Amino acid sequence: MHDPKEAAAELRRTVTEFGFKGALVNDTQRAGPDGDDMIFYDNKEWDIFWQTCVELDVPLYLHPRNPTGTMYEKLWKDRPWLVGPPLSFAQGVSLHLLGMVTNGTFDRNPKLQVIIGHLGEHIPFDMWRIK
Repeated sequence: MHDPKEAAAELRRTVTEFGFKGALVNDTQRAGPDGDDMIFYDNKEWDIFWQTCVELDVPLYLHPRNPTGTMYEKLWKDRPWLVGPPLSFAQGVSLHLLGMVTNGTFDRNPKLQVIIGHLGEHIPFDMWRIK
């Protein structure tokens, strides 16, 4: 999931050739020379991928990942007990999904289906703050 056109083509291939029912990706991809750049899927450049999901009528599961690199060093190193299910999973996926909502991904692709696991990664519990 580093290139929207390649991701769309691979999704189409796996669904049409192999019968996949959707896709699962980590909430962000790491990029850049040191691996600290983070790729989010909420910008318009990713619409080609989202349009492919809609056209194929398949969902995408936005799955959490452990923090790495300097993000881990700056935020989590001194509190490793919060990595994973206690907090970092929900923080990462919530940031990504709320970015998709507020940057218009679902406005541009109203039939898009995104799956968020683990009881909604805090979003249902934080709705009173978000709206």
